[in-house]
Amino acid sequence: MDTKAILRFRTWPLLLLMIFVVACDNEGSDWQSAKGKNTDESYAHYLELYPDGKFARAAREGQETLLYKQTRMDNTLDAFRAFLVRFPDGKNAEDAGRAIELLQWAQAQKGKTLEAIEDFLKEFPESRFADQAREQIAPLRLTKVQISGDVAAFESFLQEYPEGPIADRARVALESLEYKQARKADTPEAYAAYLKRNPEGKHALEVKKRMSR
Repeated sequence: MDTKAILRFRTWPLLLLMIFVVACDNEGSDWQSAKGKNTDESYAHYLELYPDGKFARAAREGQETLLYKQTRMDNTLDAFRAFLVRFPDGKNAEDAGRAIELLQWAQAQKGKTLEAIEDFLKEFPESRFADQAREQIAPLRLTKVQISGDVAAFESFLQEYPEGPIADRARVALESLEYKQARKADTPEAYAAYLKRNPEGKHALEVKKRMSR
């Protein structure tokens, strides 16, 4: 091998090393620039250049920190949900989940509607507010049943809540509904149906008197 060939052979590793050093210097410089600006855009630019760079993890953490700071300032369900879409496994994901639970519960309590509380339980069945939510659902469901004026709806409700004060309220309301239906029909058959279901009912004596006329 002649001298020129030997020199070329020995020069290539040195050139590759120099290229590597320059590349590392460029990445370090770009990272310092991104870190100094500390914006989502600057971190995104770094990640575009070095998706697997040695500072890639730090860049993504920087993006998460910035977004979560803004999310906490916004303090809305939409903001926290959007954060979790972008960083579902981020270091702030668990805290964001707790914030969503609190905001959802506050929203349910503000409206105090059956739908809102049922939606909360559907999303957070193991929440620390779950027992309280379930206690609130029963009277709300009973109100809905009473508005419907449907005997079958009352029966379905009593199958789900067969005992306790709420069941007693439902039975009183159901008897009242059946009495009104019997009075509206004003027939022996209707009164007999009422007495069959409510032999000791509040209106039983009056119904018997009407039947005997």
